Amino acid sequence: MDDNPAEGFSALPREAPRPRQHHYVFAHQALPQAVFGPDATRVRAALSGDAPEEIVRFVWNLVAKRLHPENRLPADDLAAEVVERSGRDALVLVHLPTPVSPPEAWFCAVVYRGDAAHYVTLEQSVLTATMLCGWGKDGTHENYGSGCAPTPEAFVAAVKRRVGGQANA
Repeated sequence: MDDNPAEGFSALPREAPRPRQHHYVFAHQALPQAVFGPDATRVRAALSGDAPEEIVRFVWNLVAKRLHPENRLPADDLAAEVVERSGRDALVLVHLPTPVSPPEAWFCAVVYRGDAAHYVTLEQSVLTATMLCGWGKDGTHENYGSGCAPTPEAFVAAVKRRVGGQANA
C-alpha cells in the first residue's frame, strides 16, 4: 500500500491556470488600498457619488500603467454602480471581467456604513464554485466561506448578509 495520502485524490486540478496579474492586482491590492488608504475620503466620495465607474476605471488604468503591456487587460467588462445609498451609507458594486482562474474575482463590493468601510469579493475557487472573501483595513485577506452564484443579485444579497442590513437600515 502506498503511503502517499494524496494518491488517487482528484478533487483538485493537477495544474490550475495562474490568475491574470492585472485582474488580481486590481481586485486584491489596488482597489482595497484605494478604499482604505490615505485618500479614502476622496475615494469614498467618488465611489458613492453619481459616477463610481470613473474612479474604478482610474484605478484599473493605474494598475495597467505599472504592468508590462502583455499583462494588461482591456476594461471592456469593468463597470461600477451604486446599488444603495442613504445619507453617508452606500453599497457600491464593481463588475469585473469574467475570471479565468482562482482567485480572480467576479465582483467586488465596497460598503460604507457610517465611518466604516467594508471590501468584499466574490472569488473563483478550486474548492467550491465561488468563495466570499474580503480585505480588511489592515491588509488582511478574510475568507468567509463558500460564496453564491456569480450574479450581481446573489452577490449583493450575500454582501448584505455579511456586512449587515441595507444602506438605509
